[in-house]
Amino acid sequence: MDDAQPPISAAQYQTWKQRQQTLFDGFAFYQLTHGSVSEAAYPRTNETIAVASSNLFELLGQIAHRPADNNPGTSAMPKLILSNRFWREKYGGDPHVAGRIVRVGSTVAMIDGVAPEGFWRLPGDVGLWLLMPAGNGFSQGYGYVVGHLNQAATPPQRNQHWHMSAPTPDGSSDDFLCVSLAERFQNPKGLCL
Repeated sequence: MDDAQPPISAAQYQTWKQRQQTLFDGFAFYQLTHGSVSEAAYPRTNETIAVASSNLFELLGQIAHRPADNNPGTSAMPKLILSNRFWREKYGGDPHVAGRIVRVGSTVAMIDGVAPEGFWRLPGDVGLWLLMPAGNGFSQGYGYVVGHLNQAATPPQRNQHWHMSAPTPDGSSDDFLCVSLAERFQNPKGLCL
């Protein structure tokens, strides 16, 4: 797997998400971008950002550490998860960052938590995760799809790569390489990329 080349178009992700699945019971999508981040606590900075579907952390079986109990968490505003490094460098490890408003490029987002140190083992050296609300589709570009295997349809050798044929946005079919994340996560729970 070449981490530098995002393999799946946003349109392909939308096609898979809208079709009934037998092999997967959930998909998440993320695109890597490099953009500006600004907030009153620190000067404007550039960072690698994973713009992701709102279910990415849930699908990965990871709940971002919430540094404060006052996290509202119910707003329709995009949520921002900070990497542990970014949290320490820009906020000095402040346990009260949840709920603060940050500008990420042209998007206004609410800080929702801090990712546990060392948890990210997917492609991309990410400093921030911008989780887009449900219904906010990805209309263009390429990224990565993370799928959760339906336990009843799991391929017999989960630690390997396999090919699958799947529909494309134009109605045709194409072959895709699936890679088990067992080697990247200690408890993969049927995750593949």
